[in-house]
Amino acid sequence: MGLVNRVGDGVLMKQNATLPGDAQAALVASLLVGGGAGISQPMRPLIGVPLVVAGFAMAWLAAVRARKPSTPRSFSWVYFWLSANTAIALSAAPLYPAPRWYNLAYGVHPAIGILLIGVAAGGGVKARAVATWMAVASASLLLIVTPIAIPQPSIDVWTLTQASVKAMLHGIHPYAIAAPDTYQGAYDFGYRTVVFPYMPLDLIVNAPSVMLFGDYRFGLAVAFPVTVALLRAAGRRMQVGNQTLDVATLALALQPYSAFLVAAGYIEPIMVAALALFVLVSAREMGGMASAITFFLLPALKQYVAAPVLIFLAMKPRPRAVVIGMAVAAATVAPFLVWRWHATLAGMMAIVNNMRSPGAFRTDSLSLTAVAALVSGVRVGPWLGAVAQLASGAIAFALLRRNGLAGFLVASALAVIASFLVGTQAFANYYAFGAALLLFGALSMARQDAWLQP
Repeated sequence: MGLVNRVGDGVLMKQNATLPGDAQAALVASLLVGGGAGISQPMRPLIGVPLVVAGFAMAWLAAVRARKPSTPRSFSWVYFWLSANTAIALSAAPLYPAPRWYNLAYGVHPAIGILLIGVAAGGGVKARAVATWMAVASASLLLIVTPIAIPQPSIDVWTLTQASVKAMLHGIHPYAIAAPDTYQGAYDFGYRTVVFPYMPLDLIVNAPSVMLFGDYRFGLAVAFPVTVALLRAAGRRMQVGNQTLDVATLALALQPYSAFLVAAGYIEPIMVAALALFVLVSAREMGGMASAITFFLLPALKQYVAAPVLIFLAMKPRPRAVVIGMAVAAATVAPFLVWRWHATLAGMMAIVNNMRSPGAFRTDSLSLTAVAALVSGVRVGPWLGAVAQLASGAIAFALLRRNGLAGFLVASALAVIASFLVGTQAFANYYAFGAALLLFGALSMARQDAWLQP
């Protein structure tokens, strides 16, 4: 078997470091999905979609491998796709007008990242740790200056959220205001979104940043180092090897779309931080009180977390924990319903209602259905994404129901990514959450008790 080194909290690894085969497949899947999400137009149908599809297929491979005894795999492909993701980021530029210094910083971060990956792959434990924390520091700095460099992005997500949070802080019902048309009639998506179309918890978590800094996106930027801290705490709790933990951290720090998510004002960075907290508390007890409460924050943040709720319930968490978790989620909605129920429901259902419009299909989506529409002109209805999420979730749960936290995370990833791939619209922010589910699934698959099974 060769020599071994003690590299973590009692975890023994081979001198030529390896990780379990299912964890390797899930980690590569996360990087493939993340790399595909970082591809923008006009190369999205030719490169972005195939990468996401490859990641989806690799995630299914992780699910199959999880049913068998662990086989050691090297980090070679992980480092390769880490480098590919960083190269994708290096080839991109900010999607919104920004000062020259920010454009420079936007390119310097991935350029440094490529060097740091080389150090992490070829260096010792200390060199890898230094490279990892340098990547985290570089990413944190880039994200925190993004709202400064891009104070008014031309996207309706930011306009709607910023206006609605400010209205709430001034005592005006946030779902009752009409935000200005960011695009000034330049785009016709088949519908108009003039009211806040997301969940009330989005407003609540974004309010402190607006109060303190005048822009909620600073909170999105801070969510990144918080996520890193939670990921590493979860890894230590699960006794994951240092190299796996460092590679997972690098995967977060070198995402090709992270600055874009902050610039545009998408809520997914907060969702990923909430997911990291869920994994941390569930590493000790899946389905307990803390686990259920933190999990139900996810559907309270974004409407597309549907099948994961059913999968979580099918994992048989404690009934009392489920009731309290649902009550906490409901408590984030109830005050707004009491305040003005009709406006709140109209806002929360706006996206669902908009998707029923015949013209709601987005051919610029990162999806198989968008590619099919460009080639054949055939546009599917919104029902296909919902069916795909439920069907993929059911099959994945059947495969992974005995794999605890790791099984839940990978099954949830397969469910949501399936719905994005065949839905009416899907963009980088959607896949950011799917990639995070796979990343944390890989971390859980690499925990010591999984690695030491016969």
